[in-house]
Amino acid sequence: KHIGVAPGVNFIAGKIFGDSGSTTIAAIMNGMQWVTDPDDNPETDDFPRVVSNSWGGPLRETWMEIINTWRAMGIIPVFAAGNSGPQPNTIGAPGGYKQVITIGATDSEDGIAYFSSRGPVTYKGETYIKPDVSAPGVDVYSAKPGGGFQNMSGTSMATPHVAGVVALMLQADPNISVDRVREILEETALELGEPGKDGAFGSGRVNAFDAVQFVLTGGNANVNVGAGGQVVTIEVSPGDKTYQTNTDGSAALSLPAGEYQFTFSAFGYVTKTVDVQIVAKETISVDTQLEPAETFTVTFETRDYEGIAQNSRISFPGVPIEGGSTNGSVFEVPMPGGSYTAEIFSVGFERTSINFDVNSNSHFYISLENVPEYLIVDHGKKDLSNEDYYTAALDHFGKKYSVRRKISAEEIAGYEKVIWFTGGNAGKAKIATPEEQAMLTEYLQNGGRLIISGQDVGYALKGTEFLNQVLGAKYIKDKSEVKRVTDGSLAFDLDGDESANNQRWPDVIQIHESAEDVVVLYSYENQGPAVLAKDHGAGKLVYMAFGFEGINGEANRLAVMEGMIANVDTSVSETLDRIAWAYQANPHTYEALVHNFKVSDENREEIENYLEEQENKSPFRTILQTLMQN
Repeated sequence: KHIGVAPGVNFIAGKIFGDSGSTTIAAIMNGMQWVTDPDDNPETDDFPRVVSNSWGGPLRETWMEIINTWRAMGIIPVFAAGNSGPQPNTIGAPGGYKQVITIGATDSEDGIAYFSSRGPVTYKGETYIKPDVSAPGVDVYSAKPGGGFQNMSGTSMATPHVAGVVALMLQADPNISVDRVREILEETALELGEPGKDGAFGSGRVNAFDAVQFVLTGGNANVNVGAGGQVVTIEVSPGDKTYQTNTDGSAALSLPAGEYQFTFSAFGYVTKTVDVQIVAKETISVDTQLEPAETFTVTFETRDYEGIAQNSRISFPGVPIEGGSTNGSVFEVPMPGGSYTAEIFSVGFERTSINFDVNSNSHFYISLENVPEYLIVDHGKKDLSNEDYYTAALDHFGKKYSVRRKISAEEIAGYEKVIWFTGGNAGKAKIATPEEQAMLTEYLQNGGRLIISGQDVGYALKGTEFLNQVLGAKYIKDKSEVKRVTDGSLAFDLDGDESANNQRWPDVIQIHESAEDVVVLYSYENQGPAVLAKDHGAGKLVYMAFGFEGINGEANRLAVMEGMIANVDTSVSETLDRIAWAYQANPHTYEALVHNFKVSDENREEIENYLEEQENKSPFRTILQTLMQN
């Protein structure tokens, strides 16, 4: 059997872990120091040119100085990304340092390994994409301690593949720099996953032949483009590669020798194409200037379904154009010719967007739709969403809803009821960040209705005011061994063939000793509370210590949803109370609530009785006018 990418290299190994698999920071640092001078004789140049590292830990600065020393000596640091995937932000150190080449793991079909740690990395206030490249790391035929071979998986299998490719590159050009090695690995990688460098594959799966060929035949182009201080996109053909300049218009490109066309584009400027000749082992300069594009006046006007002008915010994602507000009328903005997307938001109305082209002065009329009764906030894992269980239940009861993954305090205020669910996530940031906890608390205090559902909510938020005082719950332990839930008349199981079958960590909770107005709706059989109902401020909530999606059986889910709907129901007087609050506290929310409140034959008498008792009729002028007209 033949294994390895560069089997003829001179190889040394430094053992930094004991036979039991444990180590210390001092042992690792001593090993890293030893790499710089293996024979302990500074007069000999015996240090390796590339070091393959299959270890890592928390993202901290402990190893930074030695990594920088390696780089200064010409030692190329190649590090495993880690095996903590598939969630983002799971790459630690030193693999998360910008100064190292970070490696993810792929399988035999060029898919990303489930376990491979993902980027991006946020370190010292900066966020950037890692890994840099990926390599085979699933069921890799590998040498076995003590002799023989075995199949092994992990980014620890992927990383030596790349170290071997680097060794071949160094054989082609021993003087190649550390940064140049990474650039070429990324330039020649087979792009997989999302376009461009992404947090799973990096720039793609390494290609040993193309990387070495690039070292032997490649040349450089130093590009400078004038575009008013903007970042310029450079499309290179043949090869279909895309690059971006720095804000000063400069970029350093490395390409195989040959003839190319560089197409330069920047927002607000006319696209330009130039012919470029790349010469092997040489550096050329490419200098050009882009001409400003013609600019037109674009006008936006937003109205509701009755044709009434509305205050709306207009923004233009992806382009450096400052948005603005219609202020109940129109919003005008100068825009260069091109294709755009506009996002439109008005409190109490569905967020919407339009795609449009600009080639002359233009006027766009946008019709807004009222927000529905329910907002579903899907705070679960993107690849494991269970929102269908929630939407199917609401559909059954004829409830209208929107589904969002993120929501602002301003937006949430326009909705009457919110379902916030978490899937199987743990960790405060994945359940509800401190900012989101504050937002939900304020929403409830001001009369909102909330259903919060999900395993690990109690575990993640234990000890917080939001769990103890707002939800009225006290966390007891992470996992209920009891999966039978009952309210005395209805009993159901968590998990099963007719559920999401994902309830690994349903929380064990109690009513918090300082909480008031808490009612137990459901309990784990012979154990304690599983679902609580509570008033908070002017609002009402239901808190489920497990995920609604985990209830086995559609009939059971419908029965539970029907009960939760009843618990967060809003009476006419409660809605009018919220209108009175918004009149004083939030004009935009007030407009939305009034707009969405409808007078009917069924609620007319209750409205009239309520208004007779109010000394201040100002918040209800629109409703009074409607009553008089009818």
